[in-house]
Amino acid sequence: MTRFAGWPSLLARIVLAAVCALIAFGLLLSATPIGSERYLAKDPEKSDTALYRKVAERVAKSENYYEAAVAEHRLRDYPLKPFVTVRLPTSA
Repeated sequence: MTRFAGWPSLLARIVLAAVCALIAFGLLLSATPIGSERYLAKDPEKSDTALYRKVAERVAKSENYYEAAVAEHRLRDYPLKPFVTVRLPTSA
């Protein structure tokens, strides 16, 4: 027997509905990133994919990964802080 076994069924249904509503709200928020409109480029050359493609091209020409990534971030007006905004080479 659990601590919830003694709850009236109406209260249990209300709590279950509230939990489901909170889950749905969380999913809705995660599907629409807040503040990311700036980085959702309509031009494919200004997208995240283009950024890291350019970084990969620079690394292929023997440039240091982090120097290339930081330079491309600055060139495209992407943030550099906090430090996790520049992806690890394995993630890029």
